Amino acid sequence: MRCGGVAIWTRIAVGHCMDLRNNLVDFNPLPDWHRDHRPDRRHPHRRRYTRGYRAKRQLAQTCWVCGGLLVLHYPTLSVLLVIGLASTFLSFMLLDETD
Repeated sequence: MRCGGVAIWTRIAVGHCMDLRNNLVDFNPLPDWHRDHRPDRRHPHRRRYTRGYRAKRQLAQTCWVCGGLLVLHYPTLSVLLVIGLASTFLSFMLLDETD
């Protein structure tokens, strides 16, 4: 059967796919606080979404990358241990929850 130049089964299939696509777009199993990325007073990890924490995390990541490059430049166990422990300490110090 044809309806307006398009087979009916094609219109049904396209309509079904569009409904399925709309339902998948609306489906989000994550909680609301995970979608909007605004700090919520009641959320235990609200500090992770603040601008200051993200800047500190970027600084800690830069510290780890520089440490990794130093270890690649001086590939000895002693340098690996010193740089690894120093980077770990600096990361904990930067990302600590206390002010």
